[in-house]
Amino acid sequence: MSYAKFGEESDVYVIKSTNEGREVLVCFCTPQFTCVSEQGMLDHLNKHVKDGDNVPGEAIRRLLAEKKDRAKPK
Repeated sequence: MSYAKFGEESDVYVIKSTNEGREVLVCFCTPQFTCVSEQGMLDHLNKHVKDGDNVPGEAIRRLLAEKKDRAKPK
């Protein structure tokens, strides 16, 4: 699943993938960044924003929504 793809409005490419049976979030930047939590990727993307990179707002909103859904009691 892709959260953001390189283009005019995005300097990042962020996906959710599976690595050895667990979900991971990957940002294809230099160096590549990988984490296992939505908050970890949100923190990483906020660093991109502070550095002046374009990060689509939709990517941030989707990660926040997934974080909220994961926190709900089952």
